[in-house]
Amino acid sequence: RRAEAPERIAVAWRTGASQTWRTIQDARAVPGLFRFLVANFFYSDALNTVIVAMGVYATAVIGFGSALEVLGPATVAAVIGSWLFGLVTDRLTSKQSLIISLLMWVGVFLAAMFVTDKVLFQWVVAPVAGVALGSTWTAARTMMIELSPPARLGEFMGIYNLTGKFAAVLGPALWGGTLLLLDPATYGRFAYQVAIGTLLVMVLIGLALHLGTPNIRRVRGTAVTG
Repeated sequence: RRAEAPERIAVAWRTGASQTWRTIQDARAVPGLFRFLVANFFYSDALNTVIVAMGVYATAVIGFGSALEVLGPATVAAVIGSWLFGLVTDRLTSKQSLIISLLMWVGVFLAAMFVTDKVLFQWVVAPVAGVALGSTWTAARTMMIELSPPARLGEFMGIYNLTGKFAAVLGPALWGGTLLLLDPATYGRFAYQVAIGTLLVMVLIGLALHLGTPNIRRVRGTAVTG
């Protein structure tokens, strides 16, 4: 039985990879779904990097003694933002809500590139980033549910989560690669500004793609493409 185990594992991997590829192909047949997944990959790339890099940036560049001085307000704001944008998404649409969130990210990255005041960074930039983070997750998951055929929701949510995992790897790698090429010891704050600029570009690409997705309005519990 032990000798057969590697073969069974190989078959399982091939089967899983084949099924995943078929699901990706099927997603292309659902109006707006594949475009949404690609857009989600780009802006998730930036968001996952923020989670990893915010503490380091706050201490190494802005000059805070502890990352908690920034992560604390941002985390509280993320909880509030998730709840608040649940209401916003119900009031507007998930697409419109996500556009607002991504525009908030554009503002956050621009501010992070140029704000040097610790108080302003701690109590304005970090909380806005937290609200943007929580609201993006809320609106994106809602839109994913609305775009997916109910009978295949679990399958397509798996692809949605898979794109997030790939983005979680690429984003920090892009950040680290930028700082490797532009050594902060040599270029100082400019190196971090360029690194943040790459995240801003990712969000802008995601936003541009997202603008072409369907605008789904819920009417008495049903989803209607508008």
